Amino acid sequence: MAGKRVSPPPLPHEILLRVWRLASLDGRMLLIIATVFAMLAAIAHDAPGAAAGVLAAGAGAMELHGANRLNTGDANGMRWLVTSQLGLLAVIFGYIAVRLLLLDAEMIDERIPPEVAARFAEAGIPREAVPEFVQRVGRIAYSLLALGSLAYQGGMALYFHRRRKAVRQALGGDSAAD
Repeated sequence: MAGKRVSPPPLPHEILLRVWRLASLDGRMLLIIATVFAMLAAIAHDAPGAAAGVLAAGAGAMELHGANRLNTGDANGMRWLVTSQLGLLAVIFGYIAVRLLLLDAEMIDERIPPEVAARFAEAGIPREAVPEFVQRVGRIAYSLLALGSLAYQGGMALYFHRRRKAVRQALGGDSAAD
């Protein structure tokens, strides 16, 4: 029986390159997407959405700054990467909290156009039950967003944190500081 071929663990400079590539791509994408959402929210006069978009874009800029520091040989860029992910997670949780507070059944009832209420009635949901239904769906959606964000941003922060020692070694720094 032939055994599986086991690859050796990546070298510190390979880990540095992977971290830099990931942070550069993630930071750019976050900066672009968050800026677009901030602008769309501002156009729609959605102050919480615009504020969250601007803050999320700031987290993307922090991540790019961390990647640039790594690119110039500064291992402290790793702190920027971890902080950007945790900061983004805080922004997302804050946005979700605000949205959940604004998810008021009376407000929802006032904003439902008659044609939408008619569609709900066709689906077997009476007009008086629509606000509560929309409120429940909103809570589920925001809860799923929170869980997904915790998994992704938390995972990214953990990924960067666990590679601090290897990155410091690759950049020729003292790994004992981590």
